[in-house]
Amino acid sequence: KAGTRNMIEYSINSGYIESFNLVFTPTEEQNYNGIVSITDNIPDSDEEIIVTGNGVVFAAPTIVISVLAPDIELNWNDVSGANSYKIYRSEDPNIIYWGEPIDIVTDSHFIDYNAAMYQQYFYYVVASTENVTTTK
Repeated sequence: KAGTRNMIEYSINSGYIESFNLVFTPTEEQNYNGIVSITDNIPDSDEEIIVTGNGVVFAAPTIVISVLAPDIELNWNDVSGANSYKIYRSEDPNIIYWGEPIDIVTDSHFIDYNAAMYQQYFYYVVASTENVTTTK
């Protein structure tokens, strides 16, 4: 919702370097503004990074999954306004890893050629406005 604030605290030990990827999943179609604050124990060295973005919420695609042993085929309906689809895969239905997708495609079809035999997978297809050039 507009005006909702999220705060995540994370500490690292002195002398260590840590990288973070912040992922934003909008819940409403609107403009979003925020600040990422970085604080430390050194006086006057805190930083603030202003972040902005537009929220676009797509309808969830209906996915049909077919096993083409050892490959797994995904087909889904086109989502209006989407330019591409990000494919995520997990081995646990309760864990969605929003790091790097296993693939980004521009059509409503994907074959997982890297599926292991006898391994259960859970797939997440996320519609995106991102323009992608595919070489496949």
